[in-house]
Amino acid sequence: MERYHAADCPVNAIVQPLKSKWMFPLLVRLARGPGRFLFLKKSLSPITSKTLASSLRKAYEHGFVAKQKGAYVLTETGRHLLHGVKSLSSSDVCSSCAGYAICRSSDKGAVL
Repeated sequence: MERYHAADCPVNAIVQPLKSKWMFPLLVRLARGPGRFLFLKKSLSPITSKTLASSLRKAYEHGFVAKQKGAYVLTETGRHLLHGVKSLSSSDVCSSCAGYAICRSSDKGAVL
């Protein structure tokens, strides 16, 4: 059986970017539809421009978002990531995503 170190773990490569405070809210917001930088900044208030730019850059580098016609969009990889997070929810509304309305019982919010 092959052993992985934390840096080599394929799951860690996906989970690591989500550790940032704003990555998950950003991806959930983009799951609702495309958004330009200023629109995302308003939607994710009180995020700073610097933090949003950094989060978008990291999301782009990981293949979670793309830029189309000046707007940021969630890629299939990003959508699959959110599906994976949603499947981990063991209750109707969990404390970690209740504010983002993506839990299984949610009838509003992102359509995943």
